[in-house]
Amino acid sequence: MRCNMDSFIVCNVTVEGFHYWEDAPAQYAYLRNKHRHMFNIRMHIPVVDLNREIEFIDEQRIIKDRILKEFGDSLGYAQFEGMSCEHIAEWLMAEYPTATYCKVIEDTNGGAVLVRKQYQNPFCWFRQCL
Repeated sequence: MRCNMDSFIVCNVTVEGFHYWEDAPAQYAYLRNKHRHMFNIRMHIPVVDLNREIEFIDEQRIIKDRILKEFGDSLGYAQFEGMSCEHIAEWLMAEYPTATYCKVIEDTNGGAVLVRKQYQNPFCWFRQCL
């Protein structure tokens, strides 16, 4: 029996897309223009048991489909407009209210991580060992 442990599936999704930083400081003025990235996304989604009631392969497809439904253009690129990695992660966490972790990285170089505070996660509860 697992006591004091939580289980998660880990979903990794790569989305080709564009964004810009409208208010970039002068030294980063080039980021004010729309530019392309491969956005690498990792989400942790809780599961109840070790039989993986949510299959990560399916969920990865669903995550990408949700992104492209909301932000995709006719060519299959995500048009995130003025959204930063933090904004994209925040949008994903809103789409997945039980997700505990979301990382959005640009081209494997850098990005942002959002971690849901445990008390704000409707999936989390205090467990007692039986």
